[in-house]
Amino acid sequence: MSRTYACYNDAIKRIIGVGEGNKLTIAQIIEHPEFIREDEHLVVADFKKEIRREIRRMIKELGSDLETGLMILVEEKPKGRGQQAYYYWSSSPLKNVALGREEISEDRLMARAIAFQFVDEYLKEFLPPSIIESLEADMDEANDDLHAAKFWQKKLQFHPSGFEVSPNPKIVIGNEQDWDKTYDALNKQYVIHAKYETLHKGIMPSLVSLSLQKIQYVNHKVMVLAHVHELNCVKTFEVARLRDIKQSSGYSFEQVDFNNYEKSYKFEARVNVSVKDYFKSVRFGHNFKEAEHEADDSWLIKSTIKVPDHFSKDKQGPDPFAIANFLSGFADSMEVIKPDFLREEMKRRADNLSKLYSDKFDSVPVISRSPHEQTGNIEKLKEIDERV
Repeated sequence: MSRTYACYNDAIKRIIGVGEGNKLTIAQIIEHPEFIREDEHLVVADFKKEIRREIRRMIKELGSDLETGLMILVEEKPKGRGQQAYYYWSSSPLKNVALGREEISEDRLMARAIAFQFVDEYLKEFLPPSIIESLEADMDEANDDLHAAKFWQKKLQFHPSGFEVSPNPKIVIGNEQDWDKTYDALNKQYVIHAKYETLHKGIMPSLVSLSLQKIQYVNHKVMVLAHVHELNCVKTFEVARLRDIKQSSGYSFEQVDFNNYEKSYKFEARVNVSVKDYFKSVRFGHNFKEAEHEADDSWLIKSTIKVPDHFSKDKQGPDPFAIANFLSGFADSMEVIKPDFLREEMKRRADNLSKLYSDKFDSVPVISRSPHEQTGNIEKLKEIDERV
């Protein structure tokens, strides 16, 4: 005969804490956010009594630990009238056994919980929806464990941009099928045909055939690096803007030789002491050299960086867009000296920034031209020039 209230067993096992210091009453268990009462039990008058009976059945079924003789799940009975009973697990290993985690130590369990919560919080968009779906139960369980631990809950903050910026979890909603197809094509190495909401009209076709090479997590967005068959070039695409993905038989899969796509350049910059210390604490490029001290708080930093070739035929040569975006964050704390193409891009940005923040200057043309100057969209630049 089935037990009406056995549906709460898993939640009760997770909610009850380990040790007398974490003991809970029936009321505290029921009020816990992870305890979801079934609709048919919302109007049960003696609900607490029924849950108490269910816990006592669990205590009896679990019994005592063979090694210590202690009850696995403990009921601390009230000492006087009107007082409540308390419940707690006698040890973490015994709780883990009851939860089916008998082979996982408490430290390992907590490490897994932290890792799963990190995925849940920051990397849901980076992994295929099918994988995330299979991890949902683990992530929910991790949140329960961390909530019980209290110390780790919301203590770890991941702000690689230096400010609180994170991916929008809604970006995948409604696009799960195309998202999964992207990962499938990457894994099985077949060509896809897709619609792409491009900013580079006139350069990039809105229908593209792609041989996917790598998935990249850039500026809190998931990007795919792909060979574009229509243009015979390599470009990054935002996965969220790839639509109606189908396997294509019109092209054979093209494997990119990244030695041809990316080239190495000597990087050199003059920085202040705080930026010098930052670059000492991160990995930047290759063969990074110890900063050379100049006058006052000025330092020279040197490294070797890899920069991809620009996909536009109108802008033959290296594409400084991504590296310039990163270095622009240092503003007037850095002067790029080498390579020349990067220095020129930093100067262009600096000139336009000074115009933007000049009270007498019209900022709209600068802002509207910027993406097309960076991508070499000559036709769009001409159109903007005629308009202004």
